[in-house]
Amino acid sequence: MKQRLLFLLVLACPVAVSAQSPASLRTLAHDYYAWRDAAYPVASSDKGKHNWDNQLTDYRMSSVRQRRAHVESLLARVKSIQSGRWGKDDRIDKVLFEAQLEGDAFFPRVMRP
Repeated sequence: MKQRLLFLLVLACPVAVSAQSPASLRTLAHDYYAWRDAAYPVASSDKGKHNWDNQLTDYRMSSVRQRRAHVESLLARVKSIQSGRWGKDDRIDKVLFEAQLEGDAFFPRVMRP
């Protein structure tokens, strides 16, 4: 139940952050990584985050589709951010975060399991 509440909360957070600034990108990234850690508790434990050691990932197809849709919508949002006026480091952060999301979206989009 706690995992579903966090999922719904994180889905609502990107809507609240609408400005296209480096700070909004960092907020999106922070929210995404918190969502990902809660959505994939075993992977989080493997990385040393033991907040969800008593949970497993929900692999019901409806949950899998929700996670895929979340990643795809966030990826589209990050791609739409105009970062041309940002500093070099902030533009690099955007490229790296976008690449992370592309990697997370790759398997379901390309492999179509």
